[in-house]
Amino acid sequence: MEFAYLCRMRRCEILRATRKQILSEGFDTLRSKGSRDAITLWSTRLRKAVKADAKVTGMYVIHDKQGQRITESAFKSAWTRTQKIND
Repeated sequence: MEFAYLCRMRRCEILRATRKQILSEGFDTLRSKGSRDAITLWSTRLRKAVKADAKVTGMYVIHDKQGQRITESAFKSAWTRTQKIND
């Protein structure tokens, strides 16, 4: 949630986000739906969100235990659980 909020990214953009988008100056948010791509500059919060599971060196920023891209349904389920905890 933190990563999505800080980068103002849609679910599909989050699921496609790869480690190649991690730049020295920030995170390159590759937009869909015709929006302009933008670099979200690093903050302490964003660094922590992107490196939340640094043990896995998979291609995707948001990934499963094996470093593979998570499915949309798994993402929705985790998002719903997180929202219930924070309510």
